[in-house]
Amino acid sequence: MNRTLYLNNTGSRWINTDKKSMQCLLIHKAKNYKKVRQVEFFESFGNFVSYNLKYQGKRISVFADGIDGKSGLPICYADYK
Repeated sequence: MNRTLYLNNTGSRWINTDKKSMQCLLIHKAKNYKKVRQVEFFESFGNFVSYNLKYQGKRISVFADGIDGKSGLPICYADYK
């Protein structure tokens, strides 16, 4: 069972109680970094969804760019300086 909990009154931020659906594969090409990260919450922008997570002590917002064939997790790129 997949339960959604909304974090604000407008419904633009939410979390899922299923831990597997709250993960993404974060990739940073310049630093050769590839790791499964826990998403803090999702946020909607029109028809798109951003993944909000912590990376190097900062909260970042990234978009999914596909699905990893091996793990089935969304792939997110964090090419920030």
